[in-house]
Amino acid sequence: STMPNVLAELALKQLETLNINIVHRKSIAKVHDESLKVGKLGSYSENSAYMRYPIRVDEPRKLTSQLKKQGIHLDSSWQGVIAPCDSDMSTTGYKQGSCPNAERLAPQIIGLPTQMEVTVEDARRIASAINTLT
Repeated sequence: STMPNVLAELALKQLETLNINIVHRKSIAKVHDESLKVGKLGSYSENSAYMRYPIRVDEPRKLTSQLKKQGIHLDSSWQGVIAPCDSDMSTTGYKQGSCPNAERLAPQIIGLPTQMEVTVEDARRIASAINTLT
């Protein structure tokens, strides 16, 4: 099947800025990595496009609530083995218990934003708030 013209035009525009987007996401992820003192799951990698920068925290709901009070709104829909976490698991083909480590860790993961709207200053402010609250 073919894509409607309006969607094809949108896809082409996104492809035109893909490299800029990836470079930006990597630079913001690097700021998160350098600024965070807690929760890192490894070290920064040039090989990742970083849709989000994941960190592990003991009480993600509490932390996201505290951050929200400071005007920092984080998306928690990625805290499941299958994302978004409110997905109908019966339609994904995932078998409960097949990835026990992911099942154990996913609820403790917060994905920090890296999108184009996030500035270096924003990333530093987010990291600083997380460092203070954890």
